[in-house]
Amino acid sequence: MRFLVASFLTVLFSSHGLAQEASSSPDSNKLPFKISPETTYITEPLTKEGRVDYGAALNQMMKKGVTPETNAAVYYWRAMGPQPDGLESEEFLENLKQELGIDPFSENGPYMVNFRPPQKAVDAGQDPFADYNAALGSPWKSDDYPSVKKWIDLNQEPLDIVLEGTRQPHYFRPIVKTANEELLLTTLLPDIQQMRELARLLSARAMLAIGEARFEDASSDLIALHRLARHVGQGATMIELLVGVAIDAVAREGDLQLINCETISVEQLKAHQKSLSELPTLAHCDRAMTSERMFNLDELQTIATGNPKSEQGKTFLSFAGLDASSTMGAILSEMFQHSIDWNVVFTGINDYHDSVGEALSLDSFAKRFETIKQLNQELQAEYQQANRPSALALSVLFSPQCRGNHIRLVLLSLLTPALEQVVVAQTRGNSNAPLTETAFAVAAYQKREGKLPDNLQQLIPADLAEIPLDPFTGQPVHYLVNNDAATIYCLGKNLQDDKGITQQENRNEYDIVVRIPKQEPVLAN
Repeated sequence: MRFLVASFLTVLFSSHGLAQEASSSPDSNKLPFKISPETTYITEPLTKEGRVDYGAALNQMMKKGVTPETNAAVYYWRAMGPQPDGLESEEFLENLKQELGIDPFSENGPYMVNFRPPQKAVDAGQDPFADYNAALGSPWKSDDYPSVKKWIDLNQEPLDIVLEGTRQPHYFRPIVKTANEELLLTTLLPDIQQMRELARLLSARAMLAIGEARFEDASSDLIALHRLARHVGQGATMIELLVGVAIDAVAREGDLQLINCETISVEQLKAHQKSLSELPTLAHCDRAMTSERMFNLDELQTIATGNPKSEQGKTFLSFAGLDASSTMGAILSEMFQHSIDWNVVFTGINDYHDSVGEALSLDSFAKRFETIKQLNQELQAEYQQANRPSALALSVLFSPQCRGNHIRLVLLSLLTPALEQVVVAQTRGNSNAPLTETAFAVAAYQKREGKLPDNLQQLIPADLAEIPLDPFTGQPVHYLVNNDAATIYCLGKNLQDDKGITQQENRNEYDIVVRIPKQEPVLAN
């Protein structure tokens, strides 16, 4: 294969006529592709070099209607401080302030501190994070885990700022680039990992409040966790969407601990249920995919205009099995790069994202999942066909358009995220709301009536206005009851009723389940 490609490139550029055929061959003042909605998706703003500035475009799109005073991201940065996870880039921080329109660090703290395991546990050879992990998963009291209590006490002021942030109507976490970052894909996300630690901090404080029967405080922290999840999920990257889903799952586990408290009253259950019902849905995949499109096109224009000695140029050599360090490799890279019709590549990738956007707009999980799956199967089949030695030889021996189509397939196979899994994760995340809302209604009914409801219809209208819907099916959530517990569940990605089988019980086929144990009635306060 390496011989085929190298031989082709040498023959190709020994022919002046074929080299001139490359419609995308640039002169010193012209890009090797046209800027248009069909190719680059957007046509402005432009960089000083005349390329599309996708980072600026994303920031403009995300910050519409947002002010520094209503932007939750400002509060989160104010709580975390200027060095999450050891960030030391002054240029990043200056650019962040400029994009936010405010300096979130002007008050100089106090800033959030991460959990530090007790030295005595380390010296004794014990698990230094045992208390930390235990405090996140179940109710506890101050004397149970002193190191975790100290961690929470150190962070009271930052947590107050976070709670204020979760009450804000907007979230704009800008794309922040520095001079050393040529691609959007390389931009830093130091705060997003810190958001996970922030979520754990809120969860630990909520578990402490539940353990001490301070149910209103626990509810406040859990609702803040849900709001934090929704804010983070609105970010510009697929990573932020998935982190938002993960944070919401932490909040849901806290909700279930609250439900199972024997001393919580009907009024307290219903108050938390009402707060849950007022939450917006988690961010949808389509926003993240708009950003993914721009990230991919940004990568593409950098490759198309890059120096053959750059990382992008080396990428092209690796496609051909060539070595960038040799003189011949550099020559062949230059030849190969400028013998491609880049408009074909841009248009093809843009068209693919159009198809993904149409799939994500379909009105059911089954349609979205199957359409995305079919798109990816067709892409992989086309890629495998194009990579056969005979097909590759034919494509490179013909026109720049043929070569552009081959590069389109290569790039799509590399750049396309695991969309089927993303659709499942996002839909699974959206199952938290109907399950927990129904669970609180069942728990309130049980405390009031002294028994579990026989069916969900018994909850209407006193505890539910209507039965919440399973986002996987669009139908009401499922409900089973026996002598020990009630099981509320969504069907999951297999769309089969597995009668409340959980992932722990069957890793391959399972439902998404909440169980409410049978309790003795407790009089309302």
